[in-house]
Amino acid sequence: MKIFAALPFIFFVLPAGNLYAQTMAYDGPPQVETRKAVSYYPTATKDMMWAKRVWRTMDLREKFNHPLYYPETPAQGRHSLFDAVKAGLMSGEITGYDVDDNGVMFSVELSKGEVQQIFSSHTESVRGGSESLFEEPPLASVDVKAWWMMEDWFFDKQRSVMDVRIVGMCPLRERRTATGQVRGYQPMFWLYFEQMRPVLVRFTYFNTKNDASVLSYDDVFQKRMFASYIHKELTMYSSGTQMVVGGIESQLEAERIRLGLSTMEHDFWNY
Repeated sequence: MKIFAALPFIFFVLPAGNLYAQTMAYDGPPQVETRKAVSYYPTATKDMMWAKRVWRTMDLREKFNHPLYYPETPAQGRHSLFDAVKAGLMSGEITGYDVDDNGVMFSVELSKGEVQQIFSSHTESVRGGSESLFEEPPLASVDVKAWWMMEDWFFDKQRSVMDVRIVGMCPLRERRTATGQVRGYQPMFWLYFEQMRPVLVRFTYFNTKNDASVLSYDDVFQKRMFASYIHKELTMYSSGTQMVVGGIESQLEAERIRLGLSTMEHDFWNY
């Protein structure tokens, strides 16, 4: 008799459970348009016992960096890193700076017309044996295969930690010959990372490990969820952001700089 008395209750609960399951079904990442970037911990200059400026190359062809490159065109509410930056540039939230600044970075600001020209096809002239014209295609997300990053490493004696701040980023456009061979990368413009953060925090990063995890592009850079290598450090002998050496020497130089940062952090402590 008790079993038959409980049957109406079971039939009443099951439809409600099915309805709850339908409403809680996963339908893609939630929107993050209203999120705001978390401010950095305030660090006074007097608290910086030691600091070093380095430049990194973030190659989007590496598998670990693929979520920053794809999708090549916006799809299902997702955008690549470059498309997110492009949206900020076109809206005026992010300011671009010319790479041809005679070594004084962030000194030549790009006008709105110059930014629009970069993202549209236009005709340019080149001088070889004779002057010729060629059609410069519009800059698209698929053309940006790498980024330069300028960052400052420092030791904060107030918190007793080694910290890092990304100062600026620069997209690198892939250049190809008529036969399709890659002939190098061209830096397009520099961007202040502090200006980028309010824009990047609104765009969702694709987490390959968990579809339900909501991460923004700003979270990726704060958590250092990217693969890169150091190609230059600030010295008294050179200026600009280009690599000082090439080939295998550049890899050895990058490893030397990386070990220097690690050793410096280790030497701040006594065991």
